[in-house]
Amino acid sequence: MIQRKLAVPFSVLLILTLAIGTSLQITMPTIPVYLRSLGLPLSALGFSAAIISLAALLSRPVAAWCIQRMSSLTTIIIGSGFYLAVFSIYLLFKDPMIVITARILQGIGIGLVSTALGTLVTQLLPKEQLLGGMSLFTLANAATGTLGAAWGMILIEGGAYPRLFFVGGALVLVSLFLIIFLGLSIRGHLHKVVHAKQVKVPFYKNPALKPAMIVLMLIMANSSLINFLSFFAIQKGISSIGFFFLYGFVGLLLSRVFLSVMVRRLSLYKLYFINGLLYALVFYGLTISSSVFIWTSLS
Repeated sequence: MIQRKLAVPFSVLLILTLAIGTSLQITMPTIPVYLRSLGLPLSALGFSAAIISLAALLSRPVAAWCIQRMSSLTTIIIGSGFYLAVFSIYLLFKDPMIVITARILQGIGIGLVSTALGTLVTQLLPKEQLLGGMSLFTLANAATGTLGAAWGMILIEGGAYPRLFFVGGALVLVSLFLIIFLGLSIRGHLHKVVHAKQVKVPFYKNPALKPAMIVLMLIMANSSLINFLSFFAIQKGISSIGFFFLYGFVGLLLSRVFLSVMVRRLSLYKLYFINGLLYALVFYGLTISSSVFIWTSLS
């Protein structure tokens, strides 16, 4: 249970996470469709989808530096500025290479915002409430991944791409107002995150390497699934693709109930194995049931 004095700022933080996360996720399955409409070859769409994830990954050390030198809120504002610039570029320019460049900027924004938001949760909540708070925070992030993608595909029906960009920009502006309100409401509530002294070990012996690689592979699997659905939408039409993500949100809620039970009985690696097995079944089902094969999204 979140302390009463922290309930308002933490609620604002969750709403901020939903708003800025949705502004990102509405573009994840839709920009490949948009690039295809601009004439980008299908073989190049995989690169345009992967470049945003690579930029987000490489910008995380920069995000950590910004948080240490400035603050989490300032880093979120900088990342939101990247988002706002990206939506302006999407709206004003129709050149595929400019749009792909904007995807790189958007990836940098993702790295800044996601790292700073996670850090802000740890700074805001006391240790005894951190587990419950992080559960709500991760649920909000996961919800944007399904609902945002569904909303994005619905927004571009009929080729209404400017509508998508206006909505995304509006969500970023709402996020900026929420950041200001959050900054005023958390004064005196933040505590410094104390880091343990780092012991240098060879990269290949780092204990975090194995779990990080597992998470990375699962993220790549999820990204390839979203890319696949984008390409399927290009070939078959997008009228029903958005509903897939709505069904995914229902599955997300059900999986939370499942995980709350299984996490007490199984190890983390067994849960990862179950997750990977479910992804494999999804990919196999998509491969045998559609005319667009999964390796198209990995090209």
